[in-house]
Amino acid sequence: MPKPTKPSTTSQPANKKYQSLAMFNMMFTLFVIVWGAFVRASHSGAGCGAHWPLCNGEINPTIQSWEMIIEYTHRLTSGLLLLGIWGMYIFARKIYQKNNLTRYWAGWTAIAITIEALIGAVLVLAKLVEYDASAGRAAIVGLHLVNTFFLMACLSAHFWFAKNPGATRFNLTKNLNTKWVARFRSGVGIIVLVGLTGGIAALGNTLFPVATLAEGLAQDLDPNSNFLLRLRMLHPIFGFSMVLYFYWFTIKISGQEEIAHQHKTAQGLKIMCFAQLLIGFVNLGLKAPVTLQLIHLFMSQIIVVIFTLCWVQIRYKKKTY
Repeated sequence: MPKPTKPSTTSQPANKKYQSLAMFNMMFTLFVIVWGAFVRASHSGAGCGAHWPLCNGEINPTIQSWEMIIEYTHRLTSGLLLLGIWGMYIFARKIYQKNNLTRYWAGWTAIAITIEALIGAVLVLAKLVEYDASAGRAAIVGLHLVNTFFLMACLSAHFWFAKNPGATRFNLTKNLNTKWVARFRSGVGIIVLVGLTGGIAALGNTLFPVATLAEGLAQDLDPNSNFLLRLRMLHPIFGFSMVLYFYWFTIKISGQEEIAHQHKTAQGLKIMCFAQLLIGFVNLGLKAPVTLQLIHLFMSQIIVVIFTLCWVQIRYKKKTY
């Protein structure tokens, strides 16, 4: 995917129809991601058999179980999302010039959704579904979650530029710009670790449910337990680290005069992180019920969205007319 020839959008006027399509794709993507987690939590990954992209080798299969309904719904919505995002990219190529950042991020969004589809295909075709507790499934599930973060980040940046045509780079000093690049990369690194360990923790909770919190902690500390159980304690550690880092990150934003306009977005990031931390503790205390797992996932995607918007607005400013 070629980089824009200029580090800013062109002065093309905002396209309302395109903005509406971009917003719809963001909302629909959130639904598809959360529903995909429900497929895993309900052990419905093999609901369509070892066939992909068709269900039991058919476009319109005979419904045989709830697992098939759940998985087939995910196949249909994922397919529609894939078409919708690629259609959006084609639309962007028609209405935006080559150096336009809306078109640029539409391209990366198309790449991200394609990777997402391929990861889903691997899970199904390699039969890494239902009650499989292999290291291969753990790695793919963790990668799956990280890529959803990448997809939502691309969609968020894309939507912001679609709403703000003609946005220009802030004239930050070289030293200040270097600092913010490093801070952003650190945030991305923490999000990746949270995603990888979150996928492992969610898989462990699904495959090895417990009756009490004490039983779950005993499993985590037992050297003879499945590796998923021994690794899942890493997720709350990285999750708590992310909250602390983003709290520091938002303090730095508020204290930087050149980007003080980001205060509201930074406050939103801080609030969402603490809310997510609370939900995580409740989820742990209630032994990870499916509903809370889905809420926890949804909140993590929103945090990625806000963090992305923080970064974009640190680097770019809206054009004033």
